[in-house]
Amino acid sequence: MHAAKIFVWLVALLGGVVPTTLSITDTKGVETVVSNVALDYGSFWASDVDSTGIRVVRGDAEVLVKWTALDTLRAVRLIDSTSPQKIEFDAVLRSGKRVRVALLRKGRMKLTGAADLGAYSIVLDSVRMIVPAR
Repeated sequence: MHAAKIFVWLVALLGGVVPTTLSITDTKGVETVVSNVALDYGSFWASDVDSTGIRVVRGDAEVLVKWTALDTLRAVRLIDSTSPQKIEFDAVLRSGKRVRVALLRKGRMKLTGAADLGAYSIVLDSVRMIVPAR
């Protein structure tokens, strides 16, 4: 009973944040399992880190797609005619719904975490597929 109270207290203290593990496939086709993932959208002057999901553009809106709602995120098209280049993704939600989104261009755009070989870091432009671990 005491352990359960401690667990509830810790979850409340941490805001329900659970470390995220993702399978990341890069432009070379290399798949890496990355844990304790964080996305850094910060700039030289400010920090802007998010570990709950990925920020994308849908129409005119910026949307945070939470890892818990996402089944797969796969790059489908690079649009060179825009400046900067735009990368479109197919997001498949856990509900089965498919949505076309674009990568949000903001700040560093770097995904970091821990992999088997050590510290992992990749710019989002080099990511071709993300699959959250279940």
